[in-house]
Amino acid sequence: MDNELGTAKAMLNTIHDRRKLSWEQLKQEKSYEEHRGNLELYSGISLTYEKYVEIIDELASHDKKIHTSIGSDLNDYKVSQDPYSAWQMYRKTLRDNKKWTEDSISNVERSAVDVLNKLAIDTHDRGPVKGLVVGNVQSGKTANMTGLMALAADNGFNCFIVLSGIIDKLRSQTANRIINDLDSSGAGNLSWKRIDKPSVANPDVRNTSSLDFSSKSKNRFVIVSLKNKARLRDLYNWLKNDISKQRQMKILIIDDEADQASINTKDVDSDERTAINKVIREIVDDSNFGAVNYVAYTATPFANVLNESGADSLYPKDFITLLEPAKNYIGPKQIFGIPDPNYAKGLEIVHQIPEQDREIISEIQDGVEELSIPDSMKASIDWFLLAVAAMRVQKFRKPISMLIHTDFKIDSHRIIESKLTDYFKYLKDNYLNELPKFEELYEDEKTCLTRGDFQNVMRGYEGDILNYPEWNDVKRELIEIFKVNSGEYYSHITIEDDGQLSYTDGIHICVDNSSAKGSESELLRLVYPEKIDKFQKAPAFIVIGGNTLSRGLTIEGLVSTYFLRKTDQADTLMQMARWFGFRKGYELYPRVWLDEQANMRYVFLSEMNEAMREEFANYSGGGVTPLEAAPKIKQSPSYVSVRITAKNKMQKAKPTEFNFSGMNRQTIIFSEDPKIQKANLVATQKLFDNLEQIGSYNKHTESKLYWENVPIDTILNFFSDYQTIPNDDRVESMDNLISWIKENRQLLMNWNVIYSGKGSLRSAQDGELNIGGKTLDPVKRSKKKQTLPGIINIGALRSPSDLTADIPLDKIPDGFDESKINEVMALRRDVGVYSTPQLIIYRIDGKSQANKDSRIREALDLDNDLIGLNIMIPASNKNNNNNKTPIDYVAVEIDEKYSEPLEIGKNVEEN
Repeated sequence: MDNELGTAKAMLNTIHDRRKLSWEQLKQEKSYEEHRGNLELYSGISLTYEKYVEIIDELASHDKKIHTSIGSDLNDYKVSQDPYSAWQMYRKTLRDNKKWTEDSISNVERSAVDVLNKLAIDTHDRGPVKGLVVGNVQSGKTANMTGLMALAADNGFNCFIVLSGIIDKLRSQTANRIINDLDSSGAGNLSWKRIDKPSVANPDVRNTSSLDFSSKSKNRFVIVSLKNKARLRDLYNWLKNDISKQRQMKILIIDDEADQASINTKDVDSDERTAINKVIREIVDDSNFGAVNYVAYTATPFANVLNESGADSLYPKDFITLLEPAKNYIGPKQIFGIPDPNYAKGLEIVHQIPEQDREIISEIQDGVEELSIPDSMKASIDWFLLAVAAMRVQKFRKPISMLIHTDFKIDSHRIIESKLTDYFKYLKDNYLNELPKFEELYEDEKTCLTRGDFQNVMRGYEGDILNYPEWNDVKRELIEIFKVNSGEYYSHITIEDDGQLSYTDGIHICVDNSSAKGSESELLRLVYPEKIDKFQKAPAFIVIGGNTLSRGLTIEGLVSTYFLRKTDQADTLMQMARWFGFRKGYELYPRVWLDEQANMRYVFLSEMNEAMREEFANYSGGGVTPLEAAPKIKQSPSYVSVRITAKNKMQKAKPTEFNFSGMNRQTIIFSEDPKIQKANLVATQKLFDNLEQIGSYNKHTESKLYWENVPIDTILNFFSDYQTIPNDDRVESMDNLISWIKENRQLLMNWNVIYSGKGSLRSAQDGELNIGGKTLDPVKRSKKKQTLPGIINIGALRSPSDLTADIPLDKIPDGFDESKINEVMALRRDVGVYSTPQLIIYRIDGKSQANKDSRIREALDLDNDLIGLNIMIPASNKNNNNNKTPIDYVAVEIDEKYSEPLEIGKNVEEN
């Protein structure tokens, strides 16, 4: 049925595009009668008028999806509807071979088209296009890259260069995957030609003189190159070998993992450059090509936007686009939560490694032989074995894995492997006595993450979620693991005489690092079987490693992670989080063990990642480029201690304090001092009294009231009365904000104020906030358990939907997704309130309770209610950096070669 509906949707999209009919025109009954016959003939389904309208409403909703992009479209490229076009052939591959849903395929199409329209088919006069696409760790960005190539090929681009990592084996795998996905049947209109290791000195690679790059040619050339200076130099010499061919080349360069190897780590103020960066830049800036478009892809873009911005750099001067992850993606905000009450809880799958256990691991790795692995590591291994048993009960047909990362040192990996084998031997000899311990752990973990919990966090998740099997079934499979022959119970992957790899029903222990070579009969490194026999149990792997596991490697069926790592770099930590990704078929089993410091850092990284996306969304659609609105990256507070990236990868990062343009921040940190709490309640009542004199409130909903055109001085008086935590010297402190608003008051003369509560208006009692004798019930927010003395950290205050509470409901369109900040900002533009600063006020119940099952939250237990704020100031495309105080945000210093400094306070042009 999905395929038939997909055909009907594709046909209606074609009619919409080719006949230039609006969706409203297509919804008319006469259009239904006109097109019904062909739709039913080719799709094979009978369409009632109601179903026909339902499909069109869905297509129209997709059309309205807002992409988060900084930068303007250069073209309006078309999506070919020819079934033999490159895009339609790739779409068929995703649907038929990879079993993607129509919604997922449409998501790839929309995001790829968004990038495509920012590219140029002729760059001779304008210079190269340079852009950045930001995905998420292990979120499937390769599908977007390949989709972009297919769409570009249909629109005349003829040479595709993919810069793929620093390991040749992974480069070859990437090349095979891209070519197979683009040309799986060989029946398309275009002919994809793979060129391996191009070089003028390589007799196996044809000279460009013999290749057809003309506009009439059906050939599309694909080069997947290693990020190696010799390979890149050979590639460049090959590309420019024939000047006449070079001028015909319409090049799209895709730099995968663009923050790795491509960054110039030499002094960016000198003429010296790292070798790889130099060659890439020479290719990109060569004006003899017909067109050059450089698109960097990464999940950790900090170095790409902070290191340099000169005209001859790879700074994404033309656009930055954020990929929206698929509904089934499990990433930082799903696991660690974000400052949004809807996601504040997250999937509670993280267990803490006690400090004493961390010390034991350290001593073991230092060579203290008499020590055994600590209890937390035993628990992570026990859970892995339980997950293997449970998933085998459910006939899981893919590899199941555990990751252990305790150090980057190779000797440490060997020592941990030895300790693991000791523990496995103990379990085999004593499993009957250990079964009660396994049962207790299994039952505890079943309550830790229930199917209902998963569905509450992963809203819109596609597909069924298997529940945990009964303990007796799991116990039977667990015992079978312990009864496997000793030589196969725990072992390395074995190599047969014919060179084939052999796998058992036991546990395969893999050590994956730069020196793991194995022997003629054993393989140490992680290699998954190419296929699993239908009678074979799902194979199980424990992989111990370091830096080789941080990029480019997907650990299949990852259900248990034990992670200790001393690095404090945000990009490195994010790339090491192999537990992010898609977990189809085993959604309830993944667990992660982290020490307190690592956990705090990942919680902050989740906030940092969402803050970055929110920052981009504020400027998205405003007609500015990354040159006019340099992205700001949130820096961590001192108690978390996370560096954004290596110092030599953020050389042009400058503090951005006192530039609150585009601010959209909520208070999540409060003082425990009851005097401050009471003072804020008094300040809020004073504000409400002043608002009452200005004019009556409007109702957005029963629980959200708003006032329009509130004078700036009323707001400043409230901010002056509002008290934050003592000794707040952050850039976002109220004193700094007040100073900046006063300096820019002409842009911020009138505000919208929102009061967001619960329930509906009722008569106010003594001691309650009073709005003309009425009040709203307070919102409820619990606090995080791990906070500093004297500090209350609620983690989340505002939902994105609150940002539209000053917009009448009749102006909010059907199908509007209030959970997405980019759509919220687009709506504010559409209804004309984007340029209006906004203040949202929350009264938080001082007796708010935590979920009784939560391991990370607890009740507020305060005598007073708290007053929380969200302050949103419209984005302006000014680069006004003022270096005065300790910084919370950094942005790249824009090179003056591009343009003169922009006028201070210049407004964003509305689209």
